[in-house]
Amino acid sequence: AFGVALVGVLFSYGGWQHASFLAGEVKNPTQNVPKAMITGALVVIIIYILINISFLSLMTIPEIAGSRKLAADAVGRVFPFGGAIVAATIAVSTLGTIGIYTLTTPRVVYAMAESGIFFKGLAKVHPKFRTPMNAIILQGVWSIALLLFWGTFAELVTYCTFADWIFYSLGAFSIFIFRRRMTESSTGYRTPWYPVTPLIFFFIGVWFVINTLISMPLQSGAGLVIILIGLPVYFWFKKNRKS
Repeated sequence: AFGVALVGVLFSYGGWQHASFLAGEVKNPTQNVPKAMITGALVVIIIYILINISFLSLMTIPEIAGSRKLAADAVGRVFPFGGAIVAATIAVSTLGTIGIYTLTTPRVVYAMAESGIFFKGLAKVHPKFRTPMNAIILQGVWSIALLLFWGTFAELVTYCTFADWIFYSLGAFSIFIFRRRMTESSTGYRTPWYPVTPLIFFFIGVWFVINTLISMPLQSGAGLVIILIGLPVYFWFKKNRKS
């Protein structure tokens, strides 16, 4: 149950990785990207702790457990139109999140296409705005398809978070591979308290992925199938690029 509850928590804390997507356009990325990630994560942690303290101050534990719209119910204890306030806040937050994903995620698709490991047409840049237009369109179409397929936000969150954390865990594990291949002086990056911090991150990620796969097999299984389909596609593109 703790692991299942973490699906929503980890989805809510997600976003720190998007700073790395723009590393190629950041001045002094070796310092500024980690600063952005750490500062952003700390701000979000503080905000979430304060929000939870507010909930606990306004409602009892049984009331919190039984609420289907906790934020609206809690704010409603202070203001009679609390539901409207929360709905407006969620709308603004959603628009902000859409903006972040539109600016960052298509650049991953664009970079893959430019490197020859995805369809070349997705590397096309808009002649006026200099944005990866085809990658943005693909992401929009795929997002709509996922919404129509899953139908509910909760199922979509589980599907996305499960897939995300497979790659976050692999990313943490890759640090050990890069440490073998490169020296710290050649990359300019350090991992504080190595190897403890990446190991903690990796094992928590693996535990979460396995737990979600067992507890919510439909959503996590769908994410796993999509990833497995992507493997032969990736190797096909990689082989063609070499040839």
